[in-house]
Amino acid sequence: MKRLNKAFITAILPFLLAAAAPSMVSMAAEAGDTAAAAAEQAAAAEQTAADLSEADPGEEAPGEEDLKGEGGTEAADGISANSADGRLSSAPRVTRKGDIYVNATGEPASGFVSINGRLCYLSDEGRRMQGGWICPGGDWYFIREDSSVHLGWLSNNQRWYYMDDVSGKMQTGWNRIGGALYYLDRSGVMQTGWINAGNRKYYLTKSGAAQTGWMLQDEKWYFFSVFGDMQTGWIMDDGKQYYLNEEGVMQTGTQTIDGREYEFGEDGALRPSIREERAQAPE
Repeated sequence: MKRLNKAFITAILPFLLAAAAPSMVSMAAEAGDTAAAAAEQAAAAEQTAADLSEADPGEEAPGEEDLKGEGGTEAADGISANSADGRLSSAPRVTRKGDIYVNATGEPASGFVSINGRLCYLSDEGRRMQGGWICPGGDWYFIREDSSVHLGWLSNNQRWYYMDDVSGKMQTGWNRIGGALYYLDRSGVMQTGWINAGNRKYYLTKSGAAQTGWMLQDEKWYFFSVFGDMQTGWIMDDGKQYYLNEEGVMQTGTQTIDGREYEFGEDGALRPSIREERAQAPE
């Protein structure tokens, strides 16, 4: 009986494989399509990141008087022991000996150290730094008067900087902080006003946060996406259609767009009678 079953299985095996082959090919094709789609999404994300990293401050940025006032948001003192770069966890603990700090071998400590659970910086002689900017390893940090590393927003000489709230390293370029997008130039200074990033345009408010939604400036209305980039062309907002010209300005009244005449209300919304004739706004 066992020989009969074996022979039977051997005989029908090619037919079973032939029947399963189309499904296997289909599954492989779907997997290939999924991988290709994932690769395209990854490439798009890398391009967006590259656009943001190459952004240059706009020449129309307002002056220092528009920057944040004193008492801006600042992260709590100290640094997590399991921080991203392990700065505190790798910082040696030191002991005070007179007016200097020494390491476990009794030698004067220097550089980044841990004092009472806080990340601090000491001179080569083991003394507390008097405060100010330092640049160990090519990265900028700001040291407080008590020798601790400053974390979070920093107001210095009427300019605003953002020091990473974990490592204390000065940040540059685009940074999302507290849910808002900020741009810090190559010197770390927070920017305000209009800036260009790749082929996109942004407006940074007086607080430094990128504008989103509607903005009125010089009696002109502009609209920015949730990502902060200024919109042009047809947009839909709150169930209404609007048209923004190449400079991002909302249009009103009678306008000729792509050879066709449209009527917009004083609020910029497309007139209902015109909207009903069109299935959707042009892309």
